Amino acid sequence: MQIAPEQAHIFNAFAQDELTLTPALKLTLGTRFEYEDVGGWGVSPSARVIGSRRPASASGPPWRAPARTPAAIDRTLRVNIGTVPSPGPPVLVAVIGNPEFGIETLTQLDAGCRLRIGSTASLDLAVFRGRDDDLTTYEPQTPMFEGTPAPAHVVAARSPPTC
Repeated sequence: MQIAPEQAHIFNAFAQDELTLTPALKLTLGTRFEYEDVGGWGVSPSARVIGSRRPASASGPPWRAPARTPAAIDRTLRVNIGTVPSPGPPVLVAVIGNPEFGIETLTQLDAGCRLRIGSTASLDLAVFRGRDDDLTTYEPQTPMFEGTPAPAHVVAARSPPTC
């Protein structure tokens, strides 16, 4: 297994504010700003409406859009699994990272309700709906010829496609 050393520079900040719309209804807005070497600047916003009425309280639809930045292993990994004999040069089976591995994003909406039962218990109900974009999978790649290390061989690899 081989993992190339990689240095990452990441900066992030988070801001959030809560606004009172009515005595029983509040709006919370927030966002995370992030700069990292792979994708540059990114913004992950969120919004939530919270209503409260006794004895129940409800959490209105919060919306979020977080992102997943690839780790060094996603971009630089190389695992040689084994060789397979063939009539030509041997075939090396491998898993190889992709330096062009992109950022994955999620857009999520959820809603919930909490019902207080007496003074010591409560019942929660939550519903979620999300959509993932730019998910990366490891796919078979076009075989490639390598002369080193000896003996010369063909590499049959699975790696993330170029985004």
